[in-house]
Amino acid sequence: MESVERLGSTLDDNNKVRPIDSEAVQYYKTIETILHKQAIGAVLDKNDLRFVYEIDGAMAGFEGKKDQRVAEIRRQRNRQADIETLCDCPPENIATDANNITETTQVFCNDTGSKISFVDFREEKNKQKLPQIIEFTKAFKETGSPAHLDVAIEGGIVKLNIDQKTLESLRTYETAIAAYKAADGGSPSYIYDSLKNIPWTEPSSETLNVHILNHDTTTPQERDKMVADMDRAGYRALTFSELVALGIIRPDLNKRNEILNTYEKHILGGVSRVPYLSWDGDERRLSARHSGSDWREHVRFLFVRK
Repeated sequence: MESVERLGSTLDDNNKVRPIDSEAVQYYKTIETILHKQAIGAVLDKNDLRFVYEIDGAMAGFEGKKDQRVAEIRRQRNRQADIETLCDCPPENIATDANNITETTQVFCNDTGSKISFVDFREEKNKQKLPQIIEFTKAFKETGSPAHLDVAIEGGIVKLNIDQKTLESLRTYETAIAAYKAADGGSPSYIYDSLKNIPWTEPSSETLNVHILNHDTTTPQERDKMVADMDRAGYRALTFSELVALGIIRPDLNKRNEILNTYEKHILGGVSRVPYLSWDGDERRLSARHSGSDWREHVRFLFVRK
């Protein structure tokens, strides 16, 4: 462990001793332990694998530099076997496709190749969503639409309980926008000015189960078909006021990489547009995009039961 002890301090550009961050020292200790285990053929446990696959977030190593040893460890691993260890359940109880989730599913695993994430249906908050997910999947499979629940985002369903204070703020567009801006005072907000021309209607319910759909790259025709499929299956697009409510209650969702669309069309500036929430650098955005153009990845569609 001599090398670890020496990491307690280092020299800066002026050859002056400065301490190294304690998290960096812990990082070094952890990776050295894992390398040693792998060298002697010892089994990596669940915590080791969470580190290796960066389940809890990307790790920069020392001074912000990516440690290539982590990638090398992954290359030497059996990824599928490691996923089963991480899920801590039999493979038949693991779903990797949202459309294959059933009553016996214990864990949904989303593996993009670069990032692995999980939704554990043994946890009560996710277990409660399982019947809704199964109901939606069965109804939507029959439509033949390529859209599917984005289970990687909180199980694909975000429950919104609109409290009295928020409900009062949603009485008018002006008060709603003020509440939206105040919901995350630490981040600036951009509001598309033409949104004020959308007829304002208050949310029809104080509880919304918002279904988040991934439709990948889409054309206007494909999106229109998806909306028709959703309508036949008993679901409708989130209204504009409900989208604003989502931004007020869950500003963290607004700050994700995905673009969250209602697909409720409105003529704004002489063009058919749909409202959306997004994150642009360090700015929360409430805006609207052209409904007649092709949309690429990162777009998600928000629906609720009619």
